Amino acid sequence: RTAEAHFADPEVPYDQTVRYRHADGSTVWVRCRGRAVRDERGRPVRMLGAHTVVTELKRTEQRLRSVLESFPGIVFVLDEHGVYRDVATIQETPLAIERESLVGKHVRDVLPDELARLVLDTIERTLEQNAPVVVEYRAPGAGDGVERWLEARVRPVDPDAFDTVRTVVWYAYDISTRKAADAELKRKNDELRRFSYVAAHDLRSPLNAILQLAGFLKEDLGDGIAVDSRNHLHLIEKRARRMQLLLD
Repeated sequence: RTAEAHFADPEVPYDQTVRYRHADGSTVWVRCRGRAVRDERGRPVRMLGAHTVVTELKRTEQRLRSVLESFPGIVFVLDEHGVYRDVATIQETPLAIERESLVGKHVRDVLPDELARLVLDTIERTLEQNAPVVVEYRAPGAGDGVERWLEARVRPVDPDAFDTVRTVVWYAYDISTRKAADAELKRKNDELRRFSYVAAHDLRSPLNAILQLAGFLKEDLGDGIAVDSRNHLHLIEKRARRMQLLLD
């Protein structure tokens, strides 16, 4: 935000990071912050401010970005109000999103209403718990327009001395293949469950008939049944009851 904007509106802070060429030929980054001192009419008459060298911080930020961009997904930094602070993504993936198209925008300006509410609720829950939160959701495709299932791991970020607004890191990756596999597995399990029920039901009828016939034979033959035959009938009943337990 430029000094001109701050001079025009005292509510707009003057806070910007600029890049300079050092006398030794290297590049340095400097954070410039200030506040205008105004006269009785509100006109700026002088400026109080400070310049802080943040070169190492910028280098760390660039290294972190290169690491984030190697992930097979997309990383957002969102503040507690739902405004995109930063975006990192691999441009070759279907999840690719242009950083400039999101940074500074509110989730309600970018996402469908239901998904925006989920994002805002997840940010609030993450910050309240001060702990990571995992959430699954459907999201419109970024690079190719294809709707996908994503899993997001959302972590709170501690505010630094320069920024009191709380933020979260939202790391999302595509789980559409896994969700499709889960759906197919559920379908096959349902088929197997139906088959097992039908098979068990169909097998119980002849099994019950076998037990009944064995009982009829024992009653009809009475005490005149041979010992071997009685043992055979007893074995038939024992095996049939075991089969009933297996079917159950």
